[in-house]
This record gives sequence, C-alpha cells and structure tokens, in this order.
Amino acid sequence: MLYNAALVLEGGAFRGQYTAGVVDTFLAHHIEFDNVIGVSAGSLCGANFVSKQYGRAAMININHRHDRDYISFSHLLHRQTIINLDYLFEDHGWRWENFNERAYERSASNFTAVATSMVTGKAVKLYQPGRRRPHPGPQGFFVDADHREAAADEQGPVPGRRGG
Repeated sequence: MLYNAALVLEGGAFRGQYTAGVVDTFLAHHIEFDNVIGVSAGSLCGANFVSKQYGRAAMININHRHDRDYISFSHLLHRQTIINLDYLFEDHGWRWENFNERAYERSASNFTAVATSMVTGKAVKLYQPGRRRPHPGPQGFFVDADHREAAADEQGPVPGRRGG
C-alpha cells in the first residue's frame, strides 16, 4: 500500500540499526510512502527501503561494521567520508546482497538524502535523478538550487554511483 505521506529516517551512526528494523517491518507489510527522506545514516536505510531490499541495511552494518573498506576514520586522511559510499553500492558478486539499482529506479517513492556539507557544515539535500529539481549535483543526484555550490565537493549517499 502506497501512503500519500513522507517517511523521515533519522541519522546517527549505528542508530540506523533501529531504523533498518522499522523499514524492514514496513517492507514485510508492503507499506510504502510517496516520499522517503533519509538523513545521514538514515539515507542508507532509505535507499534500501526504496529499492525494497529487506534486511540489506542491517546486514551491512552487522556483517561489515569492522570492514575498513566500508567504515574507517582513515578515510578522512584521504579527504573522504568515514563511510565509503562507493563500497556500499558497487557490485561485490556473491559476497553480499548487491544494491538493486533497477528496483530503486522503478520505485513509486521519491527519495531525498540529506547530508552535511563538509565545506559549510550545513544540510545539503540530494534528490533522485529525473524526479526532482533540474540542478545536477554530486554523483548523479540533483541538489536544490540553494545548496548547489556547497554540494560541489560533497559525497552523498548515492545508489549506483561509479568511480570516486
């Protein structure tokens, strides 16, 4: 059932495990929302919810929490975010459940990710391509006009992103 409502998913590092359980419960009961907004860690849960990948967010955080390719403070030394977003959305073969980009693109839900600008410290909203505003943003998402410049150097939670 698609509700004409917005689902807002909080951030907060591994607090996202609780959020992953909530969105998995929605998926189990076939509950969808017109709009899904993920903030920081909630963006991972939101992307997996929109692509209808039951259990994927929890599996990543449980099975890969000690994997330095996924999450490490050493990434900061290379001017990257602590979480390696490329790793989350690239193909890993049989090792884990890959992100279902086709299901994500076909979803009836509009997805917005909210991240913090490393330049300004302010929120930057990233929208799904083809569904929102016409201003190209980082790695294929669209950024609202007020945040276009601040987002130029950002890494957002971008399903299907290639390269880096």
